[in-house]
Amino acid sequence: MKKIAILTFLKANNYGALLQAYALKQTLVKLGHCAQMINYHSPKYEAKVCNLSRSGFSIRWVKQILKFPATWYRHRPFASFENKYLQDMPPVFYDTLPSLANKYDLFITGSDQVFNPHLTWNDDRYFLSFCTDKTKNASYAASFGFELNDFTDQEKTFIQHNLAQLQSLSVREQQGKEIIQTLAPERDVQVHLDPSLLLTKEDWKKVAKNRSHAQPYGLVYLLMGRDEAFIQYARKVAQEKNLRLLFITSHSTLARTMTGEYITPTVEEWVGLFLNAQCIFTNSFHGLAFSINFNKPFMVGSLNPAWPAASRLNSLLNIVGLQHRKFNSNSSSFCEEEDWEAVNKKLEQERQKAFDYLQKITQ
Repeated sequence: MKKIAILTFLKANNYGALLQAYALKQTLVKLGHCAQMINYHSPKYEAKVCNLSRSGFSIRWVKQILKFPATWYRHRPFASFENKYLQDMPPVFYDTLPSLANKYDLFITGSDQVFNPHLTWNDDRYFLSFCTDKTKNASYAASFGFELNDFTDQEKTFIQHNLAQLQSLSVREQQGKEIIQTLAPERDVQVHLDPSLLLTKEDWKKVAKNRSHAQPYGLVYLLMGRDEAFIQYARKVAQEKNLRLLFITSHSTLARTMTGEYITPTVEEWVGLFLNAQCIFTNSFHGLAFSINFNKPFMVGSLNPAWPAASRLNSLLNIVGLQHRKFNSNSSSFCEEEDWEAVNKKLEQERQKAFDYLQKITQ
């Protein structure tokens, strides 16, 4: 049994971020290891995202105080899940992370966009720089979030330099593999499933909390703005099938500006909502992942190639052969039927590839 520490984003106020972290931890435990989450507070990430001055009174503090109700509203659904499943150690910071180097047999960075300097603000700790023994460093299903041309020369140099700190490389999308093959052509890199897909439907049933709904419902879970045509399509399908239409959001402003039945579930309720939905409409990567994993009829919202999320959504659709589930202006009827047996077979093949990789790096 190995003692393994996982570094990913835990303060993202995002359903998918927390669920993928939970899933990787649980997968490693199922493989017979002791796995813990690193409670890392990145100074660069927090300075940029929180936008707070470190000394004295600042107009930034006033802005943060005024935004506190909305911030609390967004964080509320996630705090209990994080505390219950992911708070494995006291907080650590940039300068104190090296103290963990000799306490674990293996460090894994990922999944999520830990390789994206636009999110980490060039924080090299997400490449496990704090552990100088690179034989103990690996990634799993890490994501860059963007294409190579979206990064500056400085960011490319940063990525190239820090990839050398990892002995084993695993990314989540084909796009990520292509980035590494360009910047470090001598490196071997594999593409693996997001951790949320390593757990089965039966595994997720143990997490899911079910809300009581008298009427069957369709589920809408959208990120990155409003897609009016897609929303109208979802409404049309729900009306045709006599379904209640539920919208998931943790953003109070969005709920106030659009007509619909909005809910802000806990993380466990979020899983339950996907588990029990009759059909799903989403443009979220993890919304797609759970739709596939639960064998739910779904449609993916319009994918503008310029949108950073498009590549990871397309990558997953290609893996399981469901490219026809993408919405476009010609979409009219909603297909209920799907060859889920074939989809599940492909998922099992990809899971086995991931398990083989994880078993190799944990030997």
